[in-house]
Order: sequence, then structure tokens, then C-alpha cells
Amino acid sequence: MDVGEVPVEVPECPEGSGQIEAQIRQALMGAWQAFRAGIEGTISGLKRAFRLSRCFCRGFKGFATAIGLGLFSHNLVVLAKLNTT
Repeated sequence: MDVGEVPVEVPECPEGSGQIEAQIRQALMGAWQAFRAGIEGTISGLKRAFRLSRCFCRGFKGFATAIGLGLFSHNLVVLAKLNTT
């Protein structure tokens, strides 16, 4: 080493970087699966409580109206439960 030169060390990539990425992917997948399970339970509850399993209205506007009324009813029930506690 000559006078005035400063030694520079370059850090190496960690050996377990592939393992770290796999753990992150696995954690994200677990969070996504938990979210999906919660949504499926919510949809199932709405279908049973507000008879959203089959729509007898004709056309897309009738379908949208039936779904909108079911969701509106659900929101009213949730608000009523919040006010009683």
C-alpha cells in the first residue's frame, strides 16, 4: 500500500439472502391467505343473512340494485350493533 491510499472494504452479500427472501415471501403469502379467509367468511355471512345467493332481478341494473340493497342492509345492522354497546 502506498502513502495516501485508504483501504476500502466492500461488504459481501449475506449467504442467507435467498433464505431471507423466501421468508419474506412466505410471510406475505400467509397474510394474503388470512385476508382471503376473512373476506370469504364475510361474503358467506352476507349470502346467508341477506339472501344474496341468487338474484331474481333481470339485467345488470337489477343485479346491482339487489347487491346494493343487501350491503346497505348489512351496514344498517352493523351500525345498530355499534349504537347498542
